[in-house]
Amino acid sequence: TNILKQHMDELIQKLITETGIASAMKQQMQKDPKKGAEFEKYCHELLCNIADPHGDIVDDKHNVSGDVPNSKKGDYVYTVTELSKKIVLDMKDYTTKLTLRKDCLDMLDTAMQNRGAEYGILVSKRKSALPGEVGMFQAYGNRLIVALTADDSEDALIEEELLVIAVKWARLRLREQTGGINPATIIEKMNDVELQFKRFQSIRKKCTGINTITKDIDEELGKIEKGIKASLTAISDSLNATTTKKEPATTT
Repeated sequence: TNILKQHMDELIQKLITETGIASAMKQQMQKDPKKGAEFEKYCHELLCNIADPHGDIVDDKHNVSGDVPNSKKGDYVYTVTELSKKIVLDMKDYTTKLTLRKDCLDMLDTAMQNRGAEYGILVSKRKSALPGEVGMFQAYGNRLIVALTADDSEDALIEEELLVIAVKWARLRLREQTGGINPATIIEKMNDVELQFKRFQSIRKKCTGINTITKDIDEELGKIEKGIKASLTAISDSLNATTTKKEPATTT
């Protein structure tokens, strides 16, 4: 039985390699960190990459007490240099489901108070760890809750652009130039991203079926990638549009 299983595994791997799918899947999976501290380190690196072009600053506050007595809430503080304002981020690969939205918001309130921040973002690796009504991206005033993947597997695909969008949203809110943002449009696009992630998960499961590897995965992975990128680009563009103030109309 073990010899047969090994032979089948080798055959599947050969088919994947020959069709060029291994490279594509590897590139996708490289975006995904492991669990726990490695996930937080991954997010820290992403935050620094987001901050650098703006001259913003990211401070790691893990295990550092803040303004609230006996509290270390608030993993990272992102300082928007041009505004002298702060965004606090709590980032976790939660192993226990956060069942109540109120608990998530209370957590952010405490983190904001503890770090002296004007905006708070709760980042979960998986959507399944968040309350059902939250989804992958939901804003509540000066608080934002976001999940980086809809997939629940250990090797889930994580789209780093979601974190970029979350920080960009917060920066715009702090700048108070968000009048042009339509939250319903953003949420609609995020729902589309979530569906695309689910499709990715479904196609990946088909890797166990030898006859479907070449036909399904080779074609569908490209479609999924385009769908995710198109949705995220639309979201990013809608946020970018608010950074440029419209010139007043002139009359002749």
